[in-house]
Amino acid sequence: MKKEWKLLLEELSKQILEDEWIKEDIEEEQVHSNWLGYAPATSKQINSKEKQLGVVLPSSYKEFLLTTNGFRYVDFLLDNLYPVEEIDWVSKLQPEWVAMFETMQQEQTNTVTDEDYFHYGPKQDPVHCREYYFKDCLQISDWFDGAICLLNPLVKNEGEWEVIYYALGKQEPVDTGLFGSLLKH
Repeated sequence: MKKEWKLLLEELSKQILEDEWIKEDIEEEQVHSNWLGYAPATSKQINSKEKQLGVVLPSSYKEFLLTTNGFRYVDFLLDNLYPVEEIDWVSKLQPEWVAMFETMQQEQTNTVTDEDYFHYGPKQDPVHCREYYFKDCLQISDWFDGAICLLNPLVKNEGEWEVIYYALGKQEPVDTGLFGSLLKH
């Protein structure tokens, strides 16, 4: 599986680096190597973070970290997937944001049905968003141009946590909820 990750990330790096605007923002070494990743995380680093967080991270995300401990530019809105040392709960990293969404939830009169919420993919209506999940999510990226990537342990698919790609006020849970789907998106 690690080999599949490496191939996927090499292809993603190549695609992203075709854009001249992004090349200006990246160190020459990464441009010349055609690699936007970093050295792999160790199992010890991942185990330490899991202990700190009190959870077992999803296997697809751990496989990603064992291939590259973070990644620059997933697409034009999503920059800098964190190394394992920087991931943490949204409630810890973004307390103001959590307070804002909790206020919004109290004022909200309608709820999103499971049928609407779990309609993943390009035809998903971003209006069908459950912001109240955000406080319990793991933040795995920087905010960049109004976009962020979260892992939601409250919604699981095949043992994996739901991936939430939240961009410009638009929530897009990605396809099957598997972390790898984000990078193929």
